[in-house]
Amino acid sequence: MNYGISILFRAIPLLMALFCFGYGTFVLDMGTDTNRFVAGPVVFSLGMICIALFATAGTIIRQIIHTYSTAAKYALPIIGYLAAVVCFIGGMTYISDGSTVAHFVAGHVICGVAFITACVATTATSS
Repeated sequence: MNYGISILFRAIPLLMALFCFGYGTFVLDMGTDTNRFVAGPVVFSLGMICIALFATAGTIIRQIIHTYSTAAKYALPIIGYLAAVVCFIGGMTYISDGSTVAHFVAGHVICGVAFITACVATTATSS
C-alpha cells in the first residue's frame, strides 16, 4: 500500500463522521416533524462509529506502511474509546433531559451505538 492510498483510507472514516455530525445536526435543527428528535441525534451518533473506524484503520494501515509509533499505539485506541464514552454519556443525557418518548427511544439507541463504537475501538486495540 502506498502512502497516498493510506491517507485516503484514513480520511474516508473522518469524512463520513463529519457528514454524520452535520446531517444529524441538520435533521434535528431544521426538521419540522417530531421524529427529528429521534433521527437527528441517532444520525449524529453514527459519526462516533466512524471515529472508531478511523482509529482502527489508522492502527492497521500504520502497521502495514511501517509508520506505527508508540504514540499511535496508545493514542488511536484511546480516541476510539473516548468516542464511545462521549457517545454513551450523550445518550444517557438525552434520555434524562427529554420528557418525550422520542428522547427515551433515541437515547437508548445512542447508548447502543456507543457499545458498537466500543466494539470497533476494541478492534483497534487488539490490532
